[in-house]
Amino acid sequence: MSDFSERSAFRHVWLWPLALAVSSTFGLASALVGDGIWDMLAWLSLAPPLIVSSLAWGRSRAGRSREPSRRPGDESIVRFRRCSPSLLDKSLRMPRRDRRNRKS
Repeated sequence: MSDFSERSAFRHVWLWPLALAVSSTFGLASALVGDGIWDMLAWLSLAPPLIVSSLAWGRSRAGRSREPSRRPGDESIVRFRRCSPSLLDKSLRMPRRDRRNRKS
């Protein structure tokens, strides 16, 4: 890989996180320094990270489906859900001592 493409990839990945970090640091420092114009600079420099974080959180919530994700090994959970409700009700109502003595 050439040196140019490595620098380009680094910039592509880290440009916005570094810009948001610098903006946050400047905003927090300017809020501590003084009043008046410094407070306005603090608000203006702390707003972009908050906006970007809110947008990213909203996108991640919108892309998530209501169904749980299927992973290998989840078949047993699916089979359990497909059991008849009457069978589940009977096993839940069985007294504790009977559950221990029951042969599987």
